[in-house]
Amino acid sequence: MKQKRNITPIILITIILVLGGLSAYLFNEQSSFQAEIDTQQTAEADLRATLVQVFEQQRAQNENIEAAVSTRESEIAQLQAAQAALEPIATAAAAQADLPTPTPQPVTDVDQDAPPQVRIILRDRENVRPAGEAIDIIVSAAHPIGIAAVNVTVNGETLLVESPFDPRMSISTVRWTPLEAGEYTIAAAATTIRGRTADPVSIDLFVLDESDPQAVNESILRRIEAQVEELRGRTAQSDVTTNFITRAELRENIETDLLADYTPADADIDVWVLSMFDFIPADYPLYESLVETYTDAIAGYYDPEQDAMYVLDEDGELDQEEKLTHAHEYMHALQDQFHDLSRLTAPGLTRDQRLALRSLGEGEAELLEFLFETRGYLTGEQAADSDPVAPTPVSENTPSFLLSDFSFPYVQGFSFVSYFYNQGQFSAVNDLWANEPVSTEQILHPERYANGDQPQPVTLPDLLPVLEDSWFLVEEGRFGEFYLREYLQQWLETQDEIDTAATGWGGDRYAVYRADEDGEQVLTYKLVWDTPADQKEFESAYESWANARMGTSGRSQVENGTCWTLTTDTICLYSQPDQFSLIIRAETAERATTIAPVLWN
Repeated sequence: MKQKRNITPIILITIILVLGGLSAYLFNEQSSFQAEIDTQQTAEADLRATLVQVFEQQRAQNENIEAAVSTRESEIAQLQAAQAALEPIATAAAAQADLPTPTPQPVTDVDQDAPPQVRIILRDRENVRPAGEAIDIIVSAAHPIGIAAVNVTVNGETLLVESPFDPRMSISTVRWTPLEAGEYTIAAAATTIRGRTADPVSIDLFVLDESDPQAVNESILRRIEAQVEELRGRTAQSDVTTNFITRAELRENIETDLLADYTPADADIDVWVLSMFDFIPADYPLYESLVETYTDAIAGYYDPEQDAMYVLDEDGELDQEEKLTHAHEYMHALQDQFHDLSRLTAPGLTRDQRLALRSLGEGEAELLEFLFETRGYLTGEQAADSDPVAPTPVSENTPSFLLSDFSFPYVQGFSFVSYFYNQGQFSAVNDLWANEPVSTEQILHPERYANGDQPQPVTLPDLLPVLEDSWFLVEEGRFGEFYLREYLQQWLETQDEIDTAATGWGGDRYAVYRADEDGEQVLTYKLVWDTPADQKEFESAYESWANARMGTSGRSQVENGTCWTLTTDTICLYSQPDQFSLIIRAETAERATTIAPVLWN
């Protein structure tokens, strides 16, 4: 029977992220503030309240600085007075000793000529607006010795000039309504009472004509695509179609598009394999679960076969999440044009290989989305650094393994790609595509990828000659370090135990057999290690795993290993020191010990 594909569909997808709010900083050395606006009516009041609180903190800091300066000046004055009283004596002594008279040096704790700190934000932080819509522009400025003036300009024309109520801090709000479509630059600057002016800070604003909503959306998308190309440093070789769909339409697409190459029969094979590792129950409705999970979790996806993107849009207006989704999926489109995403689903790939390649694709798209947001492409301003939110779909009925398997390419892929991006920017990411990762071990340990650590080849003999005629091979392949970790964490108590047991993975091979008549199954799982010490650590941890999973009452020593037996379940661990570890799972101890010599030899 043919081997089945990986449970994850070949279409690259973006799940809905629970996006955290952007942290806004008034000053580099000050406390952060975040204004969360619930309604139009209370927006400005809420933000002002937050800003006032921050400035009160700054006022207190400034007063502490001034008090420290005053105290220091008083101390200097006292020292100078004391020195003046001693000066005749010091002068006489210096003349007698032919030594110079020391002169006290002034001490200043505040740089009065430092530039003021200025921040400008838009009320709802969207830098694409319709013509005729009023925009609230909020500008803050501060300096310890005082602000003399704050000014705001739009495309160089003055919109506001204001002297602050409190010279040490300024919060200015000005409402402006763009009447014509076009590109605008809103800039803010401030001047201290000593005449020191900082370079203006600015926000780019794009105003669109909303008479044709579809044209507005198209304009927004084209701009996002141009920004993605600018950020990634690559220009699309051909146009990519964008389709907006509702949640109901997405559900219709799940089986006809996303799961087009994944049938209920394929899901049955996955259940047979994954249940032998206790990842899911033997009767779990996997296909139906995937349909529900994808319907609830997907915000958009790119289809390489159609060269088209699908973005979820329920109301005809693009919100921030949908814009980020488009940026993410457009990155996939560029990947397809430059690297051919069909390589990620080529026939013959093991689960381990396929997950590693998906981690490269999703990791780069996650990195692009992260940079797109934090570098201000959505709002026109630089956002505070923050960690991306782990994209994990929430479902009470979904086994934890499926959630981990779903999230791995996004979370660990992001970490993997970021590791190399931080060393060589996108040029280093290009190198990853030229030399693709081949195992989840490389994704989990990017330094091992950099050092050329490759999985060792592992083989298993064919068990069909020692099984009855009704048996067939369900699937054979490599599981990799990620799946090994997921397997171990079910019964090991601490993360340290899992790390110790799984780190040093060198390669593996698993095979699952099944009987047509009664559904009896057999699992064989052979692992090799980087060092003999790694093998010993794994086998010691696996004994603890098996004791917890199976209990110790049915534990028995067998030739070259140990077996744990329950009524209809047997798990055996065999060891060839300095060579390999071997796990066998079968319904009976007799079945396990019958096939063990074949695998051992």
